[in-house]
Amino acid sequence: MATRKVIIELKASPALAKNFAATFGEPSATLDNRIVPKLENLVWDEEFPVCNLPSNIQTGFDSNINESDNFYDTSADFHFSVAPEDVTYLARGTVDDANLEALDEEVKRIKM
Repeated sequence: MATRKVIIELKASPALAKNFAATFGEPSATLDNRIVPKLENLVWDEEFPVCNLPSNIQTGFDSNINESDNFYDTSADFHFSVAPEDVTYLARGTVDDANLEALDEEVKRIKM
């Protein structure tokens, strides 16, 4: 059966933050399976440690865009937040192609 690698975005937790801080920059870092949810349809990739994904917070973007404005204005002010409540984490796993929909439902159910 065909499989594919997928990236899963995880909500911040103290365990994920602690693990990321402990393994950041370590060439031999691995994924600690105790800090990620148990998913029936996914095999976590232990060779891919969690990495953090700061959130992009726009501070100078006008929410009242009309058709004549350029939505992709690269001069809009923004910053990245690394505050624990704003950060999410990425982890990688493998799923059978036949189980993609089941994995999607499983992830939605536990609200990762």
